[in-house]
Amino acid sequence: MLHKIDNILDMNKIDAGKMEMLIEKISVPEDIDKVCNLIKTNAEQRNVTLNKEIDPSLEFIEADRNQFKQILLNLMRNAVKFSKDEGGAVIVKAKRVEDSAQFSVSDTGIGIRD
Repeated sequence: MLHKIDNILDMNKIDAGKMEMLIEKISVPEDIDKVCNLIKTNAEQRNVTLNKEIDPSLEFIEADRNQFKQILLNLMRNAVKFSKDEGGAVIVKAKRVEDSAQFSVSDTGIGIRD
């Protein structure tokens, strides 16, 4: 519940233009590992496998560490929640695209209808 309240407060700050970011050099593999460790128990309880595909050339990015981890955590929690039990999988991918980074989270869940 507290997590949802924090998200709502953050959205209000963004809407008001008052969200302060602390931009720093962060380790992509390290922070992805930390997020995976946070949801590992929940994934195991649902028999969902967590997979990581991280481009070796994407070691660091400049970003707000807390916001980066929160976004990734929200996406991965949702992916685990809606993955099929017994053999489901969640894949987090990070790759370099020209001078930027691209992140994605996919799962074996029901998906969103077109």
